[in-house]
Amino acid sequence: MQSKKAFLLSLEGKTYLKEAYSTPLSLHQIAEELGTSYQAVRRAMIAHNLPVRDKGEAQKVALATGRQAHPTKGRERSESERTSISNSLKKIRKVTCGQEENCG
Repeated sequence: MQSKKAFLLSLEGKTYLKEAYSTPLSLHQIAEELGTSYQAVRRAMIAHNLPVRDKGEAQKVALATGRQAHPTKGRERSESERTSISNSLKKIRKVTCGQEENCG
């Protein structure tokens, strides 16, 4: 029987990783399915020159597939939070546009 590392580095492992990652399973899910670590799967992907999602892409996939909930969507904000956000945006507009009013 082949070791997990040998399987991941084999041609059969490359095919499996390519198909599983495009389904789109995450590296963590693939690792769990194979009973190995995330890093072992990641190293095998890199060794096979297979593209690995960056953090932003991984988060988009997780949100789209329902594996992860949006951190702020539907969340009620307190009056102080809304005021703080509003004040921060005013400061950004002032720096960006040079004025608070009529800043597009």
